Amino acid sequence: MIVVVVIAGVAIVVLRPSAPQRDTSTIVYYMQSEPVTMDPSDAYDLWSFVALQNTYDTLVGYNKDTTQLVPDRATSWDISSSGLNYTFHIRQGVKFCDGNTLTANDVYASFRKILVEASPDSGVAWIVNQTMDPKNIAGSLWVKDTYTIQMNMSNPSLGGRPYAAFLSTLATVEPSAIMESSWITAHGGVKFLTPNQYIMQNTMGTGPYCMSASDWIKGSQMTLHQNPYYWHNWTSANPKTIVMKFTSDPTSRVEAIRSGAADVADLPLSMVSQVSGISGVIAKANATVKSEIVTFNMTNPYMADNTSGRLVRQAFSYAFDYNATISQDFAGYAALLPGPIPAGMPFFSVQHQYYYQNLQKASQLLNQSGYTENAQGFRFGGYAFRIVADGSQLEEANAARRWQSTLSVLGVKTNLLVEPSTDAWDTARAAGAYDFFVAHWVLDYLDPDDYVTPMVMNATNGGDYWHTGFDNLTINTYGLAARSELTSNARASDYTQVYNAAMADPNMIWFCQQEYVPIHQSYIHGFWFNPVTWYNFYYYQKT
Repeated sequence: MIVVVVIAGVAIVVLRPSAPQRDTSTIVYYMQSEPVTMDPSDAYDLWSFVALQNTYDTLVGYNKDTTQLVPDRATSWDISSSGLNYTFHIRQGVKFCDGNTLTANDVYASFRKILVEASPDSGVAWIVNQTMDPKNIAGSLWVKDTYTIQMNMSNPSLGGRPYAAFLSTLATVEPSAIMESSWITAHGGVKFLTPNQYIMQNTMGTGPYCMSASDWIKGSQMTLHQNPYYWHNWTSANPKTIVMKFTSDPTSRVEAIRSGAADVADLPLSMVSQVSGISGVIAKANATVKSEIVTFNMTNPYMADNTSGRLVRQAFSYAFDYNATISQDFAGYAALLPGPIPAGMPFFSVQHQYYYQNLQKASQLLNQSGYTENAQGFRFGGYAFRIVADGSQLEEANAARRWQSTLSVLGVKTNLLVEPSTDAWDTARAAGAYDFFVAHWVLDYLDPDDYVTPMVMNATNGGDYWHTGFDNLTINTYGLAARSELTSNARASDYTQVYNAAMADPNMIWFCQQEYVPIHQSYIHGFWFNPVTWYNFYYYQKT
């Protein structure tokens, strides 16, 4: 920079060093955790998902930052009158990172890998297995010609009925990403319940970026490089390299944003305020489909499936401090969640806010159930309910503490266990070792069945994810029917019945739907965040 300074009529030229130039071809993203695997057919975590979303494609996708299903690697599809058979027409001229052309054989090989390998580490293959039959691949997948493949809902568990959410199951990279057939064969092939170590460390997709094992520095960072054959083509404005840095310490991510080391970063909601006021930093709340809940363990006799147990669970639903939890524990970045189907999902509108905090009503219901306060002021004979929360989810841990405080007002004793890790929390879930479990649910695919089944249907029908012993005949009947209904009116009617039954006989508290606040520098243009696909770096422009 040249600055002219005039002193006593004499012009003096002062040379100042120019500001450091940004590498506009590279985006640096500070993420909360490290990906587990780069094999989409065995990946089931958010951080692997972010990397896979930017390296692989799917047959069906979403329209930018909306939840509208649109063609992706399939240009169109035909559905049989029975709803059991889908024929996909593959986009021509699309190439993998090695320059080979995408064909129906690659789609076949990718789904065969899911069915045969059966995701030995994660179990994510269930998403495909629920419609296609791993024991009858010939009846599930049929390559009709170079650019046409038919997929059939052949799993006997469907009983010859269609699955309404089939297209949605194909629209997320975990596990439905398309990888190159010859590449799979050249690098170990597919074996039943055996992880493919090479594919766990390398990618071969048709997405905008590519990654190999040498790009992954374990415990530090991963670098994604431009796919030179990407079918959308490249302009000088598209980022050619994405550097993803793994930093579990949120304070270091705050500093990376402040210093400019990070172009994009993730922060806990409670720490967003530390950067939102900085000039040049954008912290905008975005909708998600992440549900926050407290589950009731109905194997506890006080909350059992009987008249008094139902009253107790209704009382607890009225006791929860919904508004304070949202405004304080989630820093205002959340909204009330009326039931099992979150906003942004089809048929959310059949629900309304039924429960709200009313401690007087909660107390009345507890008295009506027979659990009045004893001489010491305690209900349930002084039994201490066990509350379990995940310490790595800061907002949920704080919500659990607030829940404990609220229950004490009603004379309900509790013990709170904040597990130090998600793994420890999940072990407690699998064992059913709790009375109240503070949890969340993030979609596997965008359909109400992905929430209704695990949350409120019984284990026989693939539900009861939290091992609560919940079993409501009305919910099971209408939830099962909704899976196969192919018209919106019929599904809406079914989910209305599910919702009404879930309010009368609650097995959990749906207390809020979390928003997400991705942090990015203002020099990142074209930034958008999709509640299903999250970050899509190809579209961001760094100036």
